[in-house]
Amino acid sequence: MTIYETSAQGFSLAQLCGHQVSNFVSAQIPKECKVISRLTSFSNANYLIEDSNRSNYVLRIPNIISRQLISQDHEYATLKWAKHTKLSKIKVLAYDLREGYLLTRFIQGKSCNQESFRDLALLQKAIELLQNLHCTELSPIHASFNPLT
Repeated sequence: MTIYETSAQGFSLAQLCGHQVSNFVSAQIPKECKVISRLTSFSNANYLIEDSNRSNYVLRIPNIISRQLISQDHEYATLKWAKHTKLSKIKVLAYDLREGYLLTRFIQGKSCNQESFRDLALLQKAIELLQNLHCTELSPIHASFNPLT
């Protein structure tokens, strides 16, 4: 089950996120969009948005810390690689390399939060996914991965 915050519900993208973000989305989705809710996230502002055909998308707006810590070029290459290798089901519709805005199709499922990782099986699966992402020779972000150091 995805965790939603209703405080964003009913606002237009321009009202909630500004015209720059609204223009980014409307370049990809020509139909009128509205914000359904804000999704939980460890570090970014993620919004569930819906177009007039009732198709759902996720808009990610990175916070200032994420923008400073993450290379948008590497993240975008990694997202494409993870989809291509079936490590991820996320289809990137648009990515703004300068601002870090990300637009994807919404996939109904479960959001992970701090409480989720009390389940050791889920934690182990997350560690394995991160290890595959970072330690595979063909990964765009090939690096050593040791979550205990």
